[in-house]
Amino acid sequence: MKTATDTPEADILRSLLAGPKQPRQNFLVDGLTFGRLYGNAEAIGRRIGTLSDPTRPLCLCAEERGLVTAALLAALMVGTPLLIPYAFDTQTLKEARQGLPFSHALVEKAEALPDGVTALSWPLSEERSKPTTPPAPMAWDAPWLYLYTGGSTGAPKIWSKTPRNLLMEAVNLAETFRVTPQDTIAATVPCNHIYGLLYAVLLPLVSGAAVDAATPSFPHEIAECLTRTRATILVSIPAHYRALRETRLEKHRVRLAFSSAGALPEQDAARFHETTGIAVTEIYGSTETGGIAQRTRAKGQTALQPFQCTRVRIEERHLAVSSPFLSDELPKDESGFFETADRARWTDGTDRTEPGGFILLGRSDGIIKVGGKRVDLALTKEALMRVDGVQDVYVYARPVQSGRENEILALVEGRTTTDQLIEAAHRRLPTYARPRHIKITPKIPLTATGKYRRSAIASLFEPKK
Repeated sequence: MKTATDTPEADILRSLLAGPKQPRQNFLVDGLTFGRLYGNAEAIGRRIGTLSDPTRPLCLCAEERGLVTAALLAALMVGTPLLIPYAFDTQTLKEARQGLPFSHALVEKAEALPDGVTALSWPLSEERSKPTTPPAPMAWDAPWLYLYTGGSTGAPKIWSKTPRNLLMEAVNLAETFRVTPQDTIAATVPCNHIYGLLYAVLLPLVSGAAVDAATPSFPHEIAECLTRTRATILVSIPAHYRALRETRLEKHRVRLAFSSAGALPEQDAARFHETTGIAVTEIYGSTETGGIAQRTRAKGQTALQPFQCTRVRIEERHLAVSSPFLSDELPKDESGFFETADRARWTDGTDRTEPGGFILLGRSDGIIKVGGKRVDLALTKEALMRVDGVQDVYVYARPVQSGRENEILALVEGRTTTDQLIEAAHRRLPTYARPRHIKITPKIPLTATGKYRRSAIASLFEPKK
């Protein structure tokens, strides 16, 4: 295994572990300095060092950004990988322990931990101002964090991320978007999801920017946060941009707004730009692949543009990616490419291997068969989204014991009627591509990171007992 001194890129790791460049500058808007952040990290590292096996994964049960960042730094200092569950309830932790056994959990507050798991409290230290080098920092390509794809499907999957994966991506973001110590970040997403972790923990850590400790979710809370913190960067999700459509953001200083964790409807991006003057940059990627591409519609970009250190290949409408951000568990070909579940095409309609703008065409697993006919669920969703009053649509298929093979279901959010939706489906879709069941809801169930809560949606279509 390569060590932290074997590659030029590992200068990122060495520089980070050397200590804070500006100890007295705030990491958190409310006063936690970079010096105290590093002091807390060293104290946590000493606590971890007392465990019988410090190389065994340690579960991190925390949401407060200052504590999470200190724990991440401590893990780098002593070589201990951290497991970050998507939720902190006892059942989730039991399931997480089955996938990756751990005996200790670093807890922010009193948690009901599973039997056999010991809680470690947060040791806090004085401010650190003198740079030092830890005796045995984590290897550049060793597992640093274990993250979940989320609890939206009922069967979350765990992925490892190395210092190479995460630190190179954070530095790439800082350089691409010119994030500096003069910036302040406000984020509406929690940091136990890779989007919140990268943009509201690691990005400020490597760039020297400040970040607010709060995670607002309601429109008035987001507006107040931006005013209070004088934030220059907003990190949010599609559901929150939709909620902000009728909210005035007064006296803001935001220069950058990011959206990820799902597709941002064009009308929501346009409305946000119209009311605030801020162009939203959409980030495309996943937990296992890291960031792949970006676009800013207000700047005339209709296609996604791959990041500079990311290579994209499209063959027969299948999207493959190669980058330093890919999790080690992903299967890659001899050229280092991983084939995603997404379908795409280049803007000029050709298949080619060099970087360029591309457009997503839906997921490969979104192509199903109904009565022997191929159906693209993305097209079924598009037909229903065009109905007046519809805000969002979730379309999925479930197998049936008949010649149809699958039946299509649609959950619709908005002010409309079932008759209007059925009429639109009849007018715009062939018979086999129409939903067999349609339900209207005031709000489609979402996770905290704005992804569809698939198990909750499926339960709405189950027969009532």
